[in-house]
Parts: sequence; structure tokens; C-alpha cells
Amino acid sequence: MKKLLSIALLLFTVSSCDKEKPVAQNSTFKKESVLYTLSPTTRCLPDSLIDVAAQLHNDFTEEILNETVWYFGYNKIDAHADVFSVVSSKYNSEWGYLDSAEFQDLISKSPEDIEASIGSYLNNSEDFLEIYNDIISIIDNVNNDYAEVEAALDGLRTTASLNLAGTDLDAALLMIETSRKSAYFWMPTTRDGSGIGIDLLDDDGLVGMINLGHLCADDGIGASFGFLLIGFLVVPTPVTLGGLALVVGLNAARTSLSYLINNLLD
Repeated sequence: MKKLLSIALLLFTVSSCDKEKPVAQNSTFKKESVLYTLSPTTRCLPDSLIDVAAQLHNDFTEEILNETVWYFGYNKIDAHADVFSVVSSKYNSEWGYLDSAEFQDLISKSPEDIEASIGSYLNNSEDFLEIYNDIISIIDNVNNDYAEVEAALDGLRTTASLNLAGTDLDAALLMIETSRKSAYFWMPTTRDGSGIGIDLLDDDGLVGMINLGHLCADDGIGASFGFLLIGFLVVPTPVTLGGLALVVGLNAARTSLSYLINNLLD
């Protein structure tokens, strides 16, 4: 956890959408906070924070996989309870100013629930969900190595910038970048991925039971949903952008495990 906290504490100096108060570099989350407001026209998230949040997905996913044993003979109910407990234990309300009940509500949504409900938090859900489906197709194409996945996702960044605005664009870029990091984590070395995630599943003969595109895209949409839902939950309560990155990273990691449980266990 110290590694994860140190990553977030190195965020660049940024300010909120309505320019209320900057997050001072190397400040603690509790002492320096910002007002973060969802907007149809103005982005809230700097690209540096999106990159940190996306990387935290990988870090948390690996950490949680190493701390849970849900894939060894668990049923779905017990496996979800195990992961929920581990993820909840990693949350500190001083990071993001969500209380424990609000955070647990945020992480209670399944990937299916998120895909079905995220549109109500967006101004342009049609173009957003089209990007989500494109991410699935890009990563699931076994002919694409990681470099080709990256190039295609760069194209989706351009598409998002042309068709979306404000926090819709924030959410889409967060989804794309988290899916990019997730793809590297889960893709095998034969496709120039890290091999870390897929090797954990391969040890138990589980690789052929998942759709890699869905897994990575669901990680991305889980990050987006966390970002959007925090906005609805805490405004106008102050929230640090560093805390936001940590909460979003945790929710994306939890979505990874939720997808695996739903698709690998009876």
C-alpha cells in the first residue's frame, strides 16, 4: 500500500473544474482538497491523473489477486464476498472523502450493472458506449499484439475527443487508458503483454474461459463509473484528485475480479 500511496502523492499540481483550490504537489490528501464537479462542457481530470488512476488498476489488481484465493474452488457468492472484503479493507476515507458506506455502494455494482446504468450519468451515452464496444473488439482480436492495441486505442482517443466533451470525455479517456493498462496486465507475452495476469489464470487452466476484450473493457468502464459516481455522491463535498485516483483504481480492480468470478465460477 505504501507504494500505491506514494504514486498518488506524486501527482502534478492541478486545479478543479471551477478553479476553487489547487492540490499542492506532495501534499497530503486531507490537508489539500478541491471541489470536483461534473460538467457537460469542461473537463475535470488532467491527463496525468488519468494515467495514475489507470496504473493503479494494475497495481491493485495484482495485489488483490495475490491476497485472495477465490479461484480455488469458491462459489460465486463466497468469491464476491471475499473480494468485496479485501477491496473494502484497502479503502481509507481520508483519501477521497467518501465514507465507508458510500465506497461500498460504489464497489457493489457488477460489470453488467455498470454497463446498463452508466448511461444515466452521461450526456452522450451512445458515442461513449460505442467506444466501449470498440475497445472490446480491439483487445479481443488475437491478431493484435500490444503495440497494435495501443495504436488502435490512440485512435479511439481521437474519436472520443471529436465526439464527447466535458466529463463525458473525461470518463471516456479514463476508460480507454484503464483498458490500455489492463490489456498490458492481462495479455500474454506472446502478444507482447506483461503476462502477469494471464499467467495467474493459466496456472489453473482458466485462460480459455474468458473474453479478454470484455475483461479489459469492463475494467475501463469500471474506472469511468467510479469517477462519475463519485461526482454524484460527493459534490459539493471537497475531494482530493489524488483520492479520486485511488478510489477509481480500486473500483477498476474490483471490476476485474468481478468479471472473472462471474465468468469462471459456477
